[in-house]
Amino acid sequence: MDEKKMAFLPFGGEDENADPQTTVKVKNPELEAAIKVYAKERSVDNLNDLLRAMQRSRVLVPATFGKEARPIPIFLKDKNQESYLPVYTSIEQVPEKPVVPALLNMDYESVNKVGADEKVNIIGIALNPFTDNLIIKKELLKKIADHHENR
Repeated sequence: MDEKKMAFLPFGGEDENADPQTTVKVKNPELEAAIKVYAKERSVDNLNDLLRAMQRSRVLVPATFGKEARPIPIFLKDKNQESYLPVYTSIEQVPEKPVVPALLNMDYESVNKVGADEKVNIIGIALNPFTDNLIIKKELLKKIADHHENR
């Protein structure tokens, strides 16, 4: 993960005027609206609108601590034991329980790189998994990553 594109945040309060790249109080009304539109009608146009909104967003990813106190994303498993990277569009979408040690404020491109990485054994990302639960599968994440590399 590119540490310049993510902010490590202990879960807790913060100043109302915090930097948008370091706050847990991210707001993504455009992305949240695009998720709802795409969930109702899964068309190519709606998917493209969703992907554009995602690319302009900063989102929250739950994390724990690894070696040298480096944050490591926490993955969710479904009933089939398949893993997903949970991605939240706002602090209100993050469930109160279980409590996570930290949240990462990440730009979407960084989230996409994690999701597309072959070394990361996940099916894809889950946008707002406890409300919208919109799944973006690894195959699409790889296409998006390839597109970003070839720009």
